[in-house]
Amino acid sequence: MSSTYTAPRRPRDMILSLAVILVPIALILGGWRLLTSGTDVNAIDPAPTYQEAADAGLTVLRPQGLSEKWLATQAIVSRENGVTLRVAYQTPDGSGVQLVESSAESATLLAAELGEAPRLEGNIEASGAAWMSYLTRDGNVALVRLDDARTIIVIGDADQNELLELATALA
Repeated sequence: MSSTYTAPRRPRDMILSLAVILVPIALILGGWRLLTSGTDVNAIDPAPTYQEAADAGLTVLRPQGLSEKWLATQAIVSRENGVTLRVAYQTPDGSGVQLVESSAESATLLAAELGEAPRLEGNIEASGAAWMSYLTRDGNVALVRLDDARTIIVIGDADQNELLELATALA
């Protein structure tokens, strides 16, 4: 009967085995991060979409003076029940905000954008205009401005200060 002797494994052997696995994984992840420049958002220039909405007859307010940390991520114009401009932004804190400007009937637009039974929280003034602050069913804050020619909504999961910053920037 022959018996073979196996030397006991040392901690050094386990560390070397893990290094063989972990080093390539770290290199792949680091390379991926370098290639994607660490950004999670594809910023766009919303100017052509603002112009498209203006050309369609909507009196458009464009944000002025926002820091470069505000990133427009999506912009579309629809022509159902009037002209509606939607521009999505990522705020400096990384939250999402949507600016909606529309010539559609305000009651219909508010029901579609704010959901059922939004709760009026009060009135706010921004850039000399009166805005109504609503709390939606999903917990988002919405700032609403009603004009004769359009309805403007600033809504998102950002805090109210960032929503107010965007509302104030509309000129």
